[in-house]
Amino acid sequence: MKRWAMKAMAGLSFLIFLFPNATGAPALAKSESPFILSLGEDSYIRKGSIEGATGAQFLKELGAKKLEEMQVVILSNIDYPSLPDRVRDGLVDYLRNGGALLMTGGARSFGSGGYGNANLAVILPLQILYPRDWQPTRRGLIEVLVPSHPVFSGLDPLKMPLVDSFNNLGMGNGSLLAQFSKFERQPLMAERAVGNGLVFGIALNMAEISSQWPEGDRFSSNLIQYLLAKSAIRPR
Repeated sequence: MKRWAMKAMAGLSFLIFLFPNATGAPALAKSESPFILSLGEDSYIRKGSIEGATGAQFLKELGAKKLEEMQVVILSNIDYPSLPDRVRDGLVDYLRNGGALLMTGGARSFGSGGYGNANLAVILPLQILYPRDWQPTRRGLIEVLVPSHPVFSGLDPLKMPLVDSFNNLGMGNGSLLAQFSKFERQPLMAERAVGNGLVFGIALNMAEISSQWPEGDRFSSNLIQYLLAKSAIRPR
């Protein structure tokens, strides 16, 4: 074989090594995107912008996937009996194995949503005290106690929305991040480490207050990105 032909073949082999797709060879599989299972009233989450910023995929049901494949699980004002069996039965182990859970309030959440006797209740950062804990109150502000926390990044603590209803909860074994500004200063936001996982609880109906909170979109984006970062479960 002539010398120039041998050089050409060697060069082609090198190009194939560098760029296998140029010859029709299958590409190496890319890593999966993070999955977020979001159940309930989640209109306060701007999914498109979060998916664009993180590459995450929001799911409304597990389908063929397993709970342990979800980087984050969100329960937004959904009552306990309405949870799919695999979610209801597997959440505690999911958290202990490194998952991240967000639970927000409303008339179908916490005690009012039937979570009081659930095994999940003992690991929430906010303590369920009453079977019907969703209650109206005189309007007051959300008082941020830890403005340096990542979920409040870029927010003005003095521009938190006024609220006139919340789940009347106690403080559990977690870190209190925000409270009601009047009366008994009831806890409104808290987080708690559970095994290798994290639970973030909000005693507010986020779908209701997001419309009157100009910075609500930023808060929800901060929150979801924080939970994704804290989750010990990685895309497969």
